[in-house]
Amino acid sequence: MNYSLKYLLTNWLVIISSIVLTIRFHYIYPITFLIIANRQFANYLVGHDAIHGLISKNKIVNDFIGRFLCLNPVFVSFESYQINHIAHHEYLGTNIDPDKALFNFYPIKFKKYMCGLFVYFISSKLLIDFISYFTPFRMMIKTRNLKRFFEFDLLSFVVFQALLFFMINRFQLWREFLFLWILPILLMIPYYYFVSALQHGGLYLNTSPDNSRNIEGTALLMEILLPCNTNYHGIHHEYPKVPFYGLPKIFRTKGMKGESYIECIRSLFEATK
Repeated sequence: MNYSLKYLLTNWLVIISSIVLTIRFHYIYPITFLIIANRQFANYLVGHDAIHGLISKNKIVNDFIGRFLCLNPVFVSFESYQINHIAHHEYLGTNIDPDKALFNFYPIKFKKYMCGLFVYFISSKLLIDFISYFTPFRMMIKTRNLKRFFEFDLLSFVVFQALLFFMINRFQLWREFLFLWILPILLMIPYYYFVSALQHGGLYLNTSPDNSRNIEGTALLMEILLPCNTNYHGIHHEYPKVPFYGLPKIFRTKGMKGESYIECIRSLFEATK
């Protein structure tokens, strides 16, 4: 079993254990809520490796794992994410970069940022942007080619979600589903957007690979804040065909120096004081 699968299965074990323990001991929910959200994010990032074809050399196996064990459980379409993310790599910082809106407004005053985040979170804009970027429905609306329509993963995406909701309804687990799955995902989404800012905010106009940050810190802290070695984002943009577990070795071999997590946050906010 390769490292990606071991990491993924460990994440699922942590998630399932957290859910079971919370159902039994409700008072630990504030802790398990954060743990579940963190491992959901980590699994999503394993799915990121899958869209680069890095989990398995067998495309069918790679896509199956990425689609059904990583992305669909957090309501992300494999193909929609792949299309947008590959475009992000090819057109970083340009007007056709799908991710540009996540980091092109930095540096920003912290108070203004928090007010904007609050409005974004409580309004329908968060949900609309998520559906537009991560699900196949916008692609379905845009395409007028019937053959291309059937190439999208709309069918597998809808069937997966339908089966999920059927099982939730069958065993009447709606409350658990809401508090132990949906709410952690809602926390994960804005944090993912902020991670994109940490990776590119203020740098995206630079010449590659200086348009993406590498962030250093203790292994445990980075796994909590930026799991799946996503802190080595500069290395990832330079070597997109290297799986996440190979990025630290390249970073050390090249003798590179990264920024600290706090330094990155300061670069996004303090410059506007």
